[in-house]
Amino acid sequence: MKGFVAITALILLAAGQAASKEKIVNGNFEAGNTGFSTEYTFVDTCGQFGAYMIAVDPHAVCDAWPDMSDHTSGAGLMMIVDGATTEGTSIWSETVKVQPGQTYNFGYWAATIDGPFGAALQVYINGVPVGDLLTLPAQYDGKWYHAKLQWTAGSKRRATITLVDTVTEGANGNDFVLDDLSLKPAK
Repeated sequence: MKGFVAITALILLAAGQAASKEKIVNGNFEAGNTGFSTEYTFVDTCGQFGAYMIAVDPHAVCDAWPDMSDHTSGAGLMMIVDGATTEGTSIWSETVKVQPGQTYNFGYWAATIDGPFGAALQVYINGVPVGDLLTLPAQYDGKWYHAKLQWTAGSKRRATITLVDTVTEGANGNDFVLDDLSLKPAK
C-alpha cells in the first residue's frame, strides 16, 4: 500500500510540475535572437523602421534612445523594436503545444523608448485577436507596462501566439521594448 501511495504522489507531483511549466521558449530573450519568429528585420543598430535588436540597453544600439534596463533582472536582454509602418506586421510569434480545453495565462511587459507615437500592441492566438490592446505612452517615461490575458485552448494541440503593433506611424517614433513573454497553464 505504501508503494502505491508513493507512486501516486510522484505522479501527481509530476503532473503539477508539467502543468506549471512555461510554454514560451525564450520569452526573456536571454538566449538571444532565437526561439521565436517575426516579420521584422534583425539589425545591429537603430534607424530602420520594422526592425528589431536584442540587447541589454536601447541606448547601447541607438544614441537617440534612453538608457533602460530589461524587466527581468535589470541586467539581461530584451527585444528593442523600431516600429513598422505596415499594418499587421508580426513583431513576435511562437507556436506552442497546448492541451485542448486548458486555460492559459499569457502575459508580457513593454515600454516606450521613443515617441511621438506610442505602440498599441495586440495579441493574436491562431489569428484571432485576444485580450485588450496594450497602449503605451507616446513618450518615454521609464516604466514597464504589463499586459496579461487568459485564453482557453480549443480542440487543437498547438497554438500560434502573435504580437502585433497596430500603430503604423513608424517614422520618428513608435519605438518600444519587450520582455518576459510568458504562457503558462492557469491554476
